[in-house]
Amino acid sequence: MSLQKSAAKLFREAFEGREEGKDYTWFVEGKEAILPTLDGIDAMTASHSPGSGLPTLAAHAYHLRYILQWLNVPAGDVPPTENWESTWAKETVTDEEWDALRAEIRERFDRAVKWMAGNEDWSVDNAHMMFLAPLPHVAYHLGAMRVLVKLVGS
Repeated sequence: MSLQKSAAKLFREAFEGREEGKDYTWFVEGKEAILPTLDGIDAMTASHSPGSGLPTLAAHAYHLRYILQWLNVPAGDVPPTENWESTWAKETVTDEEWDALRAEIRERFDRAVKWMAGNEDWSVDNAHMMFLAPLPHVAYHLGAMRVLVKLVGS
């Protein structure tokens, strides 16, 4: 398996969890991945902060959307207009906003992982932006989101 296909496989696991037909994962437990975590909570829970100054699950989701926007730029998408800090500003969501945000994250994830699996450009910048930096970054957010789910309930 090529390095880019391996990176895409791990990225997919971070978002989707255990691969169908497999009885193991590389670093998540079963389906406790980003997409199932987001799908398992409602807008009210996503908007609840467990304490002063702690980001909500909605804020993490908006930030993940931003990351995925950047990941799709090499595949031809327009760079996001927001900046890093502003992606954390929106902490609450309505039911409609939550549904739309989750759908957008899934769509952007699908495009990013498809591009990752088929990309052959191994320049240093491309390898860093598309393969090496996103994996630990989204793994961090997955861990933070799983803790938030336990703190705010589901």
